[in-house]
Amino acid sequence: MPEDQHHPVNPRSALLYETERAVIRTFTLQLQDRNWKVYSAREPGQALSLLGEHHPAVALLDMVNPAMDGIELARKMRALSPDLIIILLTGYPEPDLVVEDLHQLVYTYLVKPVRIDQLLLVIARAQQELAVLQENRILAQKVEQLRLELEEAHQAMDPAAAGGSATEDESLSLHRPLGGDTSGLARREPHIIASYERHMRAAELKQRPEAQSPPVSESAPAAEPTDVDGAEGQQAEGDKD
Repeated sequence: MPEDQHHPVNPRSALLYETERAVIRTFTLQLQDRNWKVYSAREPGQALSLLGEHHPAVALLDMVNPAMDGIELARKMRALSPDLIIILLTGYPEPDLVVEDLHQLVYTYLVKPVRIDQLLLVIARAQQELAVLQENRILAQKVEQLRLELEEAHQAMDPAAAGGSATEDESLSLHRPLGGDTSGLARREPHIIASYERHMRAAELKQRPEAQSPPVSESAPAAEPTDVDGAEGQQAEGDKD
């Protein structure tokens, strides 16, 4: 994973890679007036150094540069900063952009002279789309984490799935909470904990021995019924005599 992903990014910061000093001055003043931080470079090495040092949110790259064209520099920047919004600047109304992975490298291109309101509108749209992609990425990571936790819970409930039978001590562990603490998981996904507890109760009932009636011996004679009323009647007649 590139180290750049671990650094906070200022959403109102831009790196300008441009050869013409007049263009650099114009972009810098216009963006600074709108509370943007601007870093400018005329050489590719300087541009890459500024990217690694300041981690801007946007890179504006001149298409034509004797040292390194904008597309080649975009490849290097993309490898360092996967979420960087890269916009190409070109002086040609219909530039030759026949590059297979261009959509993987840059967000779009703008024809110079670029109006500042047009540039800010494009940047705002790009940042909104990037925010959605980042949110989807985070949700996918959470889903994968929950899947792994649920898989561990199933393995804990079914020792055979882990490749062995449960001893008495191991069976006791089936009644312990998942990972020793399910409070965090319960807050995030309560239905997973509910399913986990149902499986736990089912496993407990499955392990509990069924109540059985004591066996009846076939060789033992059945007890004869005692005639209580008859015995009391005979005793009463004897008392009368």
